[in-house]
Amino acid sequence: MSPSSRSTAAAKELLGDFAGVLITDRWSAYSAWSLARRQLCWAHLLRDFNFIAESKGTAGQVGRALLRLHKKLFRCWHRVRDGTMAREVFKKKAAAIRVDIELLLKRRRLPGAQGRGDVPRNSERVSGPLDLR
Repeated sequence: MSPSSRSTAAAKELLGDFAGVLITDRWSAYSAWSLARRQLCWAHLLRDFNFIAESKGTAGQVGRALLRLHKKLFRCWHRVRDGTMAREVFKKKAAAIRVDIELLLKRRRLPGAQGRGDVPRNSERVSGPLDLR
C-alpha cells in the first residue's frame, strides 16, 4: 500500500483474504474489519495509558491503574512465553484484566470511587478491541 492511498480499498487490497487477527492502530480504514478480528496495538495503548497517568486527580489515578494492569498482563504473557504459565491459565487471567481495563475506561473512574471523576473526555479513544489471546 503506498502512503498516498490510505483508503479502506487499499487496505483490503493489501490484506486480501487475511483470516487472522489484525493488530492495528486506529486508522479508520480498519473499521471495515469486525472488532472480533482486530486488536489495538499495545504500544499505542501504553502511550495512551501514560498520557492519562500524567493527568492530575482521578484521571491520573485511573491512568496509573491502567499502567498497573498493563504491567500485570505482560508479566503473565512473559510467563507463558518462558513456559512458567499455561496458556489456559493466562487466558483466564487476561480475561479478568480485560474486564478491569474496560471498566476503568467505560466508567472513567477508579472502581469504588464516588462520582464520575475527572478522567479526560478523550480517554475513550483507547477503548476498542482489546484482544488478549
